[in-house]
Amino acid sequence: MTTPPAPQQSFSVPAIPDSIEAVGVAFSLLSELALKCIYQSGEISGQDVADYLRLPFFNIVEKVIKGFVDEKYCEVLQGTSYVSSTWKYVLTDSGRRKVIEVLARCSYTGPCPVPLSSYAAFARRQSPNVRDIHRPEVAKALSDLVTDPSLADKLGPAANSCRSIFLYGPPGNGKTSVGERIRRMFGGSIWVPYALEADNEVIRVFDPAIHQKLALSESQAASLGPFDRRWELVERPLVIVGGELTLAGLDLAYDQSSKSYLAPIQVKANGGVLLIDDFGRQRVEPRDLLNRWIVPLEKREDYLSLRTGKQLVVPFELLVVFATNIEPRELVDEAFLRRIRYKIKMADPTPDEFREVLKRCCAARRVLYDDEAVTHLIAKHYVEAKRLMRGCHPRDLVDQIADRAKFLGVPPVLSKETVDRACETYFVEF
Repeated sequence: MTTPPAPQQSFSVPAIPDSIEAVGVAFSLLSELALKCIYQSGEISGQDVADYLRLPFFNIVEKVIKGFVDEKYCEVLQGTSYVSSTWKYVLTDSGRRKVIEVLARCSYTGPCPVPLSSYAAFARRQSPNVRDIHRPEVAKALSDLVTDPSLADKLGPAANSCRSIFLYGPPGNGKTSVGERIRRMFGGSIWVPYALEADNEVIRVFDPAIHQKLALSESQAASLGPFDRRWELVERPLVIVGGELTLAGLDLAYDQSSKSYLAPIQVKANGGVLLIDDFGRQRVEPRDLLNRWIVPLEKREDYLSLRTGKQLVVPFELLVVFATNIEPRELVDEAFLRRIRYKIKMADPTPDEFREVLKRCCAARRVLYDDEAVTHLIAKHYVEAKRLMRGCHPRDLVDQIADRAKFLGVPPVLSKETVDRACETYFVEF
Protein backbone atom coordinates (compact mmCIF):
# COMPACT_ATOMS: atom_id res chain seq x y z
CA MET A 1 0.00 0.00 0.00
CA THR A 2 1.13 3.55 -0.65
CA THR A 3 0.68 6.56 1.59
CA PRO A 4 -0.85 9.38 -0.46
CA PRO A 5 -1.35 13.05 0.04
CA ALA A 6 -4.88 13.99 1.02
CA PRO A 7 -7.23 12.43 -1.55
CA GLN A 8 -8.16 14.91 -4.26
CA GLN A 9 -11.66 14.08 -5.37
CA SER A 10 -14.54 16.00 -6.81
CA PHE A 11 -17.00 13.17 -6.30
CA SER A 12 -18.80 11.71 -3.31
CA VAL A 13 -17.81 8.58 -1.46
CA PRO A 14 -19.90 5.41 -1.92
CA ALA A 15 -22.77 5.68 0.53
CA ILE A 16 -23.21 3.00 3.18
CA PRO A 17 -26.40 1.01 2.46
CA ASP A 18 -28.94 1.42 5.24
CA SER A 19 -31.33 -1.36 4.19
CA ILE A 20 -31.33 -4.66 2.33
CA GLU A 21 -32.88 -2.88 -0.65
CA ALA A 22 -30.06 -0.32 -0.66
CA VAL A 23 -27.47 -3.09 -0.96
CA GLY A 24 -28.65 -3.37 -4.55
CA VAL A 25 -28.40 -7.13 -5.07
CA ALA A 26 -31.01 -9.86 -4.87
CA PHE A 27 -31.80 -11.04 -1.34
CA SER A 28 -31.08 -14.61 -2.43
CA LEU A 29 -27.52 -13.66 -3.50
CA LEU A 30 -26.92 -11.82 -0.23
CA SER A 31 -28.23 -14.78 1.78
CA GLU A 32 -26.07 -17.27 -0.09
CA LEU A 33 -22.93 -15.20 0.53
CA ALA A 34 -23.68 -15.06 4.26
CA LEU A 35 -24.41 -18.78 4.38
CA LYS A 36 -21.09 -19.63 2.67
CA CYS A 37 -19.29 -17.37 5.14
CA ILE A 38 -20.73 -19.23 8.15
CA TYR A 39 -19.94 -22.58 6.48
CA GLN A 40 -16.30 -21.63 5.92
CA SER A 41 -15.83 -20.36 9.48
CA GLY A 42 -17.57 -23.17 11.32
CA GLU A 43 -18.43 -20.84 14.20
CA ILE A 44 -18.68 -17.08 13.69
CA SER A 45 -20.26 -13.98 15.22
CA GLY A 46 -22.83 -11.93 13.37
CA GLN A 47 -20.49 -8.94 13.27
CA ASP A 48 -17.73 -11.05 11.71
CA VAL A 49 -20.15 -12.14 8.98
CA ALA A 50 -20.96 -8.47 8.35
CA ASP A 51 -17.27 -7.59 8.25
CA TYR A 52 -16.61 -10.42 5.79
CA LEU A 53 -19.37 -9.21 3.49
CA ARG A 54 -18.33 -5.57 4.17
CA LEU A 55 -21.89 -4.62 5.03
CA PRO A 56 -23.52 -3.14 8.15
CA PHE A 57 -24.71 -5.74 10.66
CA PHE A 58 -27.75 -3.96 12.01
CA ASN A 59 -30.76 -3.79 9.69
CA ILE A 60 -29.02 -5.83 6.94
CA VAL A 61 -26.87 -8.84 7.90
CA GLU A 62 -28.86 -9.16 11.14
CA LYS A 63 -32.06 -9.75 9.14
CA VAL A 64 -30.33 -12.25 6.84
CA ILE A 65 -29.04 -14.33 9.76
CA LYS A 66 -32.40 -14.16 11.54
CA GLY A 67 -33.89 -15.70 8.40
CA PHE A 68 -31.37 -18.55 8.65
CA VAL A 69 -32.39 -19.19 12.25
CA ASP A 70 -36.10 -19.13 11.34
CA GLU A 71 -35.48 -21.62 8.51
CA LYS A 72 -33.37 -23.83 10.79
CA TYR A 73 -30.26 -23.33 8.64
CA CYS A 74 -28.21 -22.17 11.62
CA GLU A 75 -28.51 -21.90 15.35
CA VAL A 76 -27.31 -19.47 17.98
CA LEU A 77 -24.73 -20.67 20.43
CA GLN A 78 -25.21 -19.60 24.01
CA GLY A 79 -24.52 -15.89 24.07
CA THR A 80 -22.87 -13.85 26.80
CA SER A 81 -24.21 -10.47 25.71
CA TYR A 82 -27.47 -8.75 24.89
CA VAL A 83 -25.80 -7.26 21.80
CA SER A 84 -26.94 -9.48 18.94
CA SER A 85 -23.92 -8.66 16.77
CA THR A 86 -21.70 -10.60 19.20
CA TRP A 87 -23.76 -13.79 19.14
CA LYS A 88 -22.07 -16.74 17.50
CA TYR A 89 -23.71 -18.96 14.93
CA VAL A 90 -23.15 -22.45 13.51
CA LEU A 91 -24.86 -24.27 10.67
CA THR A 92 -27.34 -27.06 11.31
CA ASP A 93 -27.41 -30.25 9.22
CA SER A 94 -30.10 -28.61 7.13
CA GLY A 95 -27.91 -25.55 6.67
CA ARG A 96 -24.93 -27.65 5.57
CA ARG A 97 -27.06 -29.41 2.99
CA LYS A 98 -28.29 -26.04 1.76
CA VAL A 99 -24.78 -24.54 1.46
CA ILE A 100 -23.56 -27.54 -0.57
CA GLU A 101 -26.38 -26.84 -2.98
CA VAL A 102 -25.39 -23.16 -3.06
CA LEU A 103 -21.68 -23.91 -3.65
CA ALA A 104 -22.59 -26.09 -6.63
CA ARG A 105 -24.04 -22.98 -8.30
CA CYS A 106 -21.36 -20.46 -7.25
CA SER A 107 -18.50 -20.82 -4.79
CA TYR A 108 -17.52 -17.14 -4.75
CA THR A 109 -16.96 -15.90 -1.23
CA GLY A 110 -15.91 -12.44 -0.17
CA PRO A 111 -17.31 -8.91 -0.11
CA CYS A 112 -20.86 -8.54 -1.32
CA PRO A 113 -20.89 -7.35 -4.96
CA VAL A 114 -21.92 -3.87 -6.02
CA PRO A 115 -24.67 -3.64 -8.65
CA LEU A 116 -23.38 -2.86 -12.14
CA SER A 117 -25.61 0.21 -12.36
CA SER A 118 -24.00 1.76 -9.26
CA TYR A 119 -20.53 1.00 -10.59
CA ALA A 120 -21.32 2.58 -13.96
CA ALA A 121 -22.46 5.82 -12.31
CA PHE A 122 -19.32 6.02 -10.20
CA ALA A 123 -17.01 5.16 -13.10
CA ARG A 124 -18.36 8.09 -15.13
CA ARG A 125 -17.77 10.49 -12.25
CA GLN A 126 -14.24 9.13 -11.78
CA SER A 127 -13.20 9.30 -15.44
CA PRO A 128 -9.68 10.70 -16.03
CA ASN A 129 -11.24 13.54 -18.03
CA VAL A 130 -13.25 14.96 -15.10
CA ARG A 131 -10.49 17.54 -14.63
CA ASP A 132 -8.45 19.48 -17.17
CA ILE A 133 -4.72 18.87 -17.47
CA HIS A 134 -2.44 21.88 -17.88
CA ARG A 135 1.25 22.35 -18.53
CA PRO A 136 2.37 22.10 -14.85
CA GLU A 137 0.86 18.62 -14.47
CA VAL A 138 2.52 17.42 -17.68
CA ALA A 139 5.89 18.95 -16.78
CA LYS A 140 5.80 17.37 -13.33
CA ALA A 141 4.88 13.94 -14.72
CA LEU A 142 7.80 14.05 -17.20
CA SER A 143 10.29 15.71 -14.84
CA ASP A 144 12.36 12.57 -14.28
CA LEU A 145 12.77 11.97 -18.03
CA VAL A 146 14.92 13.77 -20.58
CA THR A 147 12.59 14.57 -23.45
CA ASP A 148 12.15 16.95 -26.34
CA PRO A 149 10.50 20.14 -24.97
CA SER A 150 7.79 19.83 -27.60
CA LEU A 151 6.63 16.49 -26.17
CA ALA A 152 4.72 18.16 -23.34
CA ASP A 153 2.82 20.32 -25.84
CA LYS A 154 1.72 17.14 -27.65
CA LEU A 155 0.96 14.99 -24.63
CA GLY A 156 -1.12 17.59 -22.77
CA PRO A 157 -3.92 17.91 -25.34
CA ALA A 158 -3.77 14.16 -26.02
CA ALA A 159 -4.28 13.33 -22.33
CA ASN A 160 -7.12 15.87 -22.09
CA SER A 161 -8.91 14.11 -24.92
CA CYS A 162 -8.99 10.91 -22.80
CA ARG A 163 -9.54 8.93 -25.99
CA SER A 164 -6.47 7.27 -27.46
CA ILE A 165 -2.80 7.97 -28.06
CA PHE A 166 -0.45 6.26 -30.50
CA LEU A 167 3.21 6.43 -29.42
CA TYR A 168 5.54 5.21 -32.13
CA GLY A 169 9.19 5.32 -33.08
CA PRO A 170 12.42 3.31 -32.85
CA PRO A 171 12.86 0.91 -29.92
CA GLY A 172 14.44 2.13 -26.71
CA ASN A 173 13.33 5.76 -26.90
CA GLY A 174 11.01 5.80 -23.89
CA LYS A 175 7.58 5.05 -25.32
CA THR A 176 6.73 2.76 -22.42
CA SER A 177 8.19 5.21 -19.89
CA VAL A 178 6.13 8.07 -21.29
CA GLY A 179 3.02 5.90 -21.38
CA GLU A 180 3.51 5.05 -17.70
CA ARG A 181 3.86 8.71 -16.76
CA ILE A 182 0.63 9.77 -18.46
CA ARG A 183 -1.19 8.27 -15.47
CA ARG A 184 0.65 10.70 -13.18
CA MET A 185 -0.82 13.66 -15.07
CA PHE A 186 -4.33 12.80 -13.92
CA GLY A 187 -3.48 12.43 -10.23
CA GLY A 188 -6.11 11.84 -7.59
CA SER A 189 -7.64 8.55 -6.51
CA ILE A 190 -10.70 6.48 -7.40
CA TRP A 191 -13.07 4.00 -5.79
CA VAL A 192 -12.97 0.41 -7.05
CA PRO A 193 -15.46 -2.28 -5.97
CA TYR A 194 -14.28 -5.74 -5.01
CA ALA A 195 -16.92 -7.32 -7.22
CA LEU A 196 -19.92 -6.50 -9.38
CA GLU A 197 -23.32 -8.10 -9.66
CA ALA A 198 -25.03 -8.35 -13.04
CA ASP A 199 -27.95 -10.62 -13.86
CA ASN A 200 -27.36 -12.36 -10.51
CA GLU A 201 -23.79 -13.24 -11.57
CA VAL A 202 -20.63 -12.16 -9.73
CA ILE A 203 -17.80 -10.39 -11.58
CA ARG A 204 -14.56 -9.86 -9.65
CA VAL A 205 -12.96 -6.47 -10.34
CA PHE A 206 -10.47 -5.57 -7.60
CA ASP A 207 -7.00 -6.85 -8.49
CA PRO A 208 -4.21 -6.25 -5.93
CA ALA A 209 -1.64 -6.48 -8.73
CA ILE A 210 -3.24 -3.43 -10.39
CA HIS A 211 -5.19 -1.54 -7.75
CA GLN A 212 -2.87 0.02 -5.17
CA LYS A 213 -4.77 0.71 -1.94
CA LEU A 214 -4.20 4.04 -0.26
CA ALA A 215 -3.01 3.89 3.34
CA LEU A 216 -4.82 6.88 4.80
CA SER A 217 -3.85 8.69 7.96
CA GLU A 218 -6.49 9.14 10.67
CA SER A 219 -7.13 12.72 9.58
CA GLN A 220 -7.46 11.72 5.92
CA ALA A 221 -9.85 8.90 6.80
CA ALA A 222 -11.87 11.30 8.95
CA SER A 223 -12.12 13.77 6.08
CA LEU A 224 -13.56 11.05 3.86
CA GLY A 225 -16.19 10.09 6.41
CA PRO A 226 -18.00 6.73 6.46
CA PHE A 227 -18.27 4.86 3.16
CA ASP A 228 -19.51 1.59 1.69
CA ARG A 229 -16.74 -0.89 2.52
CA ARG A 230 -17.46 -2.94 -0.58
CA TRP A 231 -15.29 -0.35 -2.33
CA GLU A 232 -11.57 0.42 -1.92
CA LEU A 233 -9.91 3.80 -2.45
CA VAL A 234 -6.95 3.27 -4.80
CA GLU A 235 -4.50 5.17 -6.98
CA ARG A 236 -5.66 5.73 -10.52
CA PRO A 237 -4.77 2.43 -12.18
CA LEU A 238 -2.17 1.82 -14.84
CA VAL A 239 -2.58 -1.47 -16.69
CA ILE A 240 0.24 -2.55 -19.03
CA VAL A 241 -0.23 -5.45 -21.45
CA GLY A 242 2.09 -6.62 -24.19
CA GLY A 243 2.41 -9.55 -26.53
CA GLU A 244 0.24 -11.75 -24.31
CA LEU A 245 -2.90 -9.74 -25.14
CA THR A 246 -5.63 -11.63 -27.02
CA LEU A 247 -9.18 -10.76 -28.01
CA ALA A 248 -10.42 -13.27 -25.42
CA GLY A 249 -8.60 -11.26 -22.77
CA LEU A 250 -10.90 -8.32 -23.51
CA ASP A 251 -14.05 -10.18 -22.49
CA LEU A 252 -15.34 -11.64 -19.26
CA ALA A 253 -13.42 -14.74 -18.18
CA TYR A 254 -15.49 -17.44 -16.49
CA ASP A 255 -13.69 -19.07 -13.59
CA GLN A 256 -14.87 -22.68 -13.50
CA SER A 257 -13.59 -23.27 -9.97
CA SER A 258 -15.53 -20.42 -8.34
CA LYS A 259 -18.30 -20.27 -10.96
CA SER A 260 -17.91 -16.52 -11.15
CA TYR A 261 -16.38 -14.11 -13.67
CA LEU A 262 -13.13 -12.15 -13.81
CA ALA A 263 -13.32 -8.62 -15.21
CA PRO A 264 -11.19 -7.96 -18.32
CA ILE A 265 -8.24 -5.56 -18.30
CA GLN A 266 -10.18 -2.56 -19.62
CA VAL A 267 -12.64 -2.76 -16.72
CA LYS A 268 -9.75 -2.97 -14.23
CA ALA A 269 -8.20 0.07 -15.95
CA ASN A 270 -11.36 2.19 -15.66
CA GLY A 271 -10.50 5.58 -14.21
CA GLY A 272 -6.89 5.30 -15.36
CA VAL A 273 -4.65 4.32 -18.27
CA LEU A 274 -4.42 1.15 -20.34
CA LEU A 275 -1.03 0.88 -22.06
CA ILE A 276 -0.83 -1.63 -24.89
CA ASP A 277 2.90 -2.12 -25.20
CA ASP A 278 4.60 -3.55 -28.30
CA PHE A 279 1.40 -3.03 -30.26
CA GLY A 280 1.50 -5.18 -33.38
CA ARG A 281 3.29 -8.08 -31.70
CA GLN A 282 0.19 -9.53 -30.02
CA ARG A 283 -1.18 -12.93 -30.95
CA VAL A 284 -3.96 -11.16 -32.82
CA GLU A 285 -3.97 -9.04 -35.95
CA PRO A 286 -3.64 -5.27 -35.21
CA ARG A 287 -6.70 -4.64 -37.41
CA ASP A 288 -8.80 -7.04 -35.31
CA LEU A 289 -7.58 -5.46 -32.09
CA LEU A 290 -8.39 -1.95 -33.30
CA ASN A 291 -11.79 -3.13 -34.52
CA ARG A 292 -12.47 -4.35 -30.98
CA TRP A 293 -11.78 -0.84 -29.63
CA ILE A 294 -13.78 1.21 -32.15
CA VAL A 295 -17.11 1.27 -30.28
CA PRO A 296 -15.68 1.69 -26.74
CA LEU A 297 -13.36 4.53 -27.83
CA GLU A 298 -16.17 6.44 -29.52
CA LYS A 299 -19.10 5.72 -27.19
CA ARG A 300 -17.21 5.31 -23.89
CA GLU A 301 -19.15 2.09 -23.36
CA ASP A 302 -18.10 -1.51 -23.79
CA TYR A 303 -20.17 -4.63 -24.34
CA LEU A 304 -19.35 -7.85 -22.49
CA SER A 305 -21.13 -11.19 -22.66
CA LEU A 306 -22.07 -13.66 -19.96
CA ARG A 307 -22.03 -17.41 -20.65
CA THR A 308 -25.79 -17.26 -21.01
CA GLY A 309 -25.39 -14.93 -23.98
CA LYS A 310 -26.74 -11.94 -22.12
CA GLN A 311 -24.83 -8.79 -23.06
CA LEU A 312 -23.78 -6.27 -20.43
CA VAL A 313 -23.06 -2.58 -21.05
CA VAL A 314 -20.12 -1.44 -18.94
CA PRO A 315 -18.41 1.97 -18.74
CA PHE A 316 -15.21 2.56 -20.72
CA GLU A 317 -13.77 5.53 -18.84
CA LEU A 318 -10.04 5.27 -19.47
CA LEU A 319 -7.26 6.49 -21.72
CA VAL A 320 -5.86 3.87 -24.11
CA VAL A 321 -2.22 4.27 -25.14
CA PHE A 322 -0.79 2.19 -28.00
CA ALA A 323 3.02 1.97 -28.06
CA THR A 324 4.85 0.38 -30.98
CA ASN A 325 8.27 0.07 -32.60
CA ILE A 326 6.70 -0.86 -35.91
CA GLU A 327 6.10 1.69 -38.64
CA PRO A 328 2.41 2.67 -38.27
CA ARG A 329 1.61 2.16 -41.96
CA GLU A 330 2.89 -1.41 -41.70
CA LEU A 331 0.39 -2.11 -38.96
CA VAL A 332 -2.88 -0.67 -40.23
CA ASP A 333 -4.14 1.50 -43.05
CA GLU A 334 -4.84 5.22 -42.90
CA ALA A 335 -8.55 4.73 -42.21
CA PHE A 336 -7.76 2.88 -39.00
CA LEU A 337 -5.11 5.36 -37.94
CA ARG A 338 -7.71 8.14 -38.19
CA ARG A 339 -9.63 6.48 -35.37
CA ILE A 340 -6.69 6.97 -33.02
CA ARG A 341 -6.92 10.63 -32.07
CA TYR A 342 -3.28 11.51 -31.36
CA LYS A 343 -0.15 10.11 -33.05
CA ILE A 344 3.10 11.10 -31.31
CA LYS A 345 6.53 10.06 -32.55
CA MET A 346 9.25 9.30 -30.00
CA ALA A 347 12.39 10.22 -31.94
CA ASP A 348 16.01 9.34 -31.20
CA PRO A 349 17.68 11.61 -28.63
CA THR A 350 19.90 14.47 -29.73
CA PRO A 351 23.58 14.39 -28.59
CA ASP A 352 22.77 16.93 -25.85
CA GLU A 353 19.80 14.86 -24.64
CA PHE A 354 21.91 11.71 -24.78
CA ARG A 355 24.60 13.36 -22.66
CA GLU A 356 22.05 14.54 -20.07
CA VAL A 357 20.49 11.07 -19.80
CA LEU A 358 23.93 9.55 -19.32
CA LYS A 359 24.72 12.06 -16.57
CA ARG A 360 21.49 11.21 -14.73
CA CYS A 361 22.12 7.48 -15.08
CA CYS A 362 25.60 7.88 -13.61
CA ALA A 363 24.15 9.77 -10.66
CA ALA A 364 21.51 7.09 -10.10
CA ARG A 365 24.08 4.25 -10.17
CA ARG A 366 26.75 6.23 -8.32
CA VAL A 367 29.14 6.03 -11.24
CA LEU A 368 31.72 8.84 -11.37
CA TYR A 369 30.79 10.95 -14.41
CA ASP A 370 33.34 12.32 -16.91
CA ASP A 371 32.24 14.55 -19.77
CA GLU A 372 35.29 13.73 -21.90
CA ALA A 373 34.39 10.04 -21.74
CA VAL A 374 30.95 10.90 -23.14
CA THR A 375 32.53 12.88 -25.98
CA HIS A 376 34.70 9.83 -26.72
CA LEU A 377 31.65 7.54 -26.58
CA ILE A 378 29.66 9.64 -29.04
CA ALA A 379 32.56 10.14 -31.46
CA LYS A 380 33.82 6.55 -31.56
CA HIS A 381 30.77 4.39 -30.98
CA TYR A 382 28.11 6.48 -32.71
CA VAL A 383 29.59 8.89 -35.27
CA GLU A 384 32.44 6.63 -36.50
CA ALA A 385 30.37 3.46 -36.15
CA LYS A 386 27.46 5.15 -37.95
CA ARG A 387 25.20 3.97 -35.14
CA LEU A 388 21.95 5.65 -34.09
CA MET A 389 21.51 6.82 -30.53
CA ARG A 390 18.67 5.34 -28.51
CA GLY A 391 17.23 6.64 -25.28
CA CYS A 392 17.90 3.34 -23.47
CA HIS A 393 21.61 3.15 -24.35
CA PRO A 394 22.90 5.40 -21.52
CA ARG A 395 21.13 3.35 -18.85
CA ASP A 396 22.32 0.04 -20.27
CA LEU A 397 25.93 1.16 -20.74
CA VAL A 398 26.13 2.61 -17.23
CA ASP A 399 24.71 -0.64 -15.86
CA GLN A 400 27.46 -2.57 -17.66
CA ILE A 401 30.15 -0.25 -16.26
CA ALA A 402 28.75 -0.70 -12.74
CA ASP A 403 28.56 -4.48 -13.17
CA ARG A 404 32.19 -4.70 -14.31
CA ALA A 405 33.38 -2.48 -11.46
CA LYS A 406 31.63 -4.76 -8.97
CA PHE A 407 33.33 -7.79 -10.55
CA LEU A 408 36.76 -6.13 -10.33
CA GLY A 409 36.13 -4.74 -6.86
CA VAL A 410 36.86 -1.15 -7.88
CA PRO A 411 34.81 2.07 -7.78
CA PRO A 412 32.62 2.50 -10.90
CA VAL A 413 33.97 5.25 -13.14
CA LEU A 414 32.91 6.56 -16.53
CA SER A 415 36.11 6.68 -18.58
CA LYS A 416 37.26 6.02 -22.13
CA GLU A 417 38.39 2.53 -21.11
CA THR A 418 35.18 1.57 -19.27
CA VAL A 419 33.05 3.00 -22.09
CA ASP A 420 34.95 0.93 -24.68
CA ARG A 421 34.63 -2.21 -22.57
CA ALA A 422 30.89 -1.69 -22.12
CA CYS A 423 30.29 -1.05 -25.82
CA GLU A 424 32.27 -4.17 -26.72
CA THR A 425 29.79 -6.41 -24.93
CA TYR A 426 26.66 -4.31 -25.52
CA PHE A 427 26.55 -3.63 -29.24
CA VAL A 428 26.41 -6.35 -31.86
CA GLU A 429 28.78 -5.96 -34.77
CA PHE A 430 27.66 -7.26 -38.14
